[in-house]
Amino acid sequence: MRKTIILTLASLLLLTGCGVQAKKTTQSTKSTKEATITNVKPTTEKIIQGATQTWTFGKRVGSQQTTKGVSEQLTISPTTRSDAQINWTTGQGQISGNTVVYNQVSFKTWSRKTRQSVTKEGQDDLHFMSVTQINQTLKKLGANFKIGSLNDLIYLETKTKTMVLPEAVIAKDDHLYTINIEYITTDHTQTLERGEVFNSTATQ
Repeated sequence: MRKTIILTLASLLLLTGCGVQAKKTTQSTKSTKEATITNVKPTTEKIIQGATQTWTFGKRVGSQQTTKGVSEQLTISPTTRSDAQINWTTGQGQISGNTVVYNQVSFKTWSRKTRQSVTKEGQDDLHFMSVTQINQTLKKLGANFKIGSLNDLIYLETKTKTMVLPEAVIAKDDHLYTINIEYITTDHTQTLERGEVFNSTATQ
């Protein structure tokens, strides 16, 4: 009887140990996966440096903007591919929209130039999207990754350095995403474009 009890206790301890180890393994795997998918800027850079490919409009999402801020309720826009005004091209170290080639700039440079384009009186009305808001937009567009900071995105300016684009770019697999970063406080409700996804023509 005593031998049976000892064997039973040993079995329970073994099962408990296996359970703890399995849990640790799962947590470790989850952690690794999250670390990989949030570090997506190098993936975008690799796509820009790679073979030339064209990206066509997929869908657009927007939300309401009021005096209280930007709504978290994102909706798919009825915009179709024929309505979209831009196609993107990447490759050979360049990125262009409708044949206009852009230079990459840092978030620090982009934010400084964006603020410089606004009057002194309008500075308090200019806002940048938060990481959480950007990740909400990416999720609604179907992305399977998140960003960890605003520096994870690619910011663009014209080659003449006279204007920075209001949206930032990020790409993974067969999709390129443009995310609107800035918005201006308004005294009335309006629809704000939050972002778009473009699909690589190489897979269509």
